[in-house]
Amino acid sequence: MSAEICFTGVRKLARLIRSRKLSATEAMRAFIARVERLNPKLNAYLTVTADHARELARAAEAGDGKAMRDAGGTLIESYPRTLYASMGALVAARFHFDRNDLKSAKVQLQWVLDHTPSEEMRDLARLRLASVLLDEKAHDEALKLLNMAHAPAFEAQYAALRGDVLVAKNQTADARAAYKLALEKVGKQDSAFRETVRMRLDALGGADAGG
Repeated sequence: MSAEICFTGVRKLARLIRSRKLSATEAMRAFIARVERLNPKLNAYLTVTADHARELARAAEAGDGKAMRDAGGTLIESYPRTLYASMGALVAARFHFDRNDLKSAKVQLQWVLDHTPSEEMRDLARLRLASVLLDEKAHDEALKLLNMAHAPAFEAQYAALRGDVLVAKNQTADARAAYKLALEKVGKQDSAFRETVRMRLDALGGADAGG
């Protein structure tokens, strides 16, 4: 599985992480394993970066916040343009979100938005940040992020979350339209996601309900 992950495009990786079929920690470990197999062909820069990424992944899984912050801090300060740093920030954001530390989660996600070299990772971070803002009831800020340009591959997820925000704002007709768009855009392979969106739409009276 790790070899398959390493040869998966960044866009697909981001989609897998978003759908929770793959965690950023799992993706990071797969890349680290590949670096180790290719040594000594790869230079020391990548080896040192992988060491910090490995420590961050280990700390996140162990629930060691201090070790995770130390490793993550080194990654984003010394190697900010690497995919390791972007995935590390996503891991850290998830770690903080799971512990209801929304402020720290937002800091990590904003870092990805500001520094990642990957447009797909930026789209994913924007989506997760909007979800955090929804939890904070910062509905207009969340919608601003969700209305920004993003890759077509993310259209279904952006539309569905936009629907969630609009439900929270009691804008039922607009929420229903967003959910319908999500159903139109979701891929055939994402049956579980499709079903969750359909359930949300049904809760609003279904696709044929009036405004």
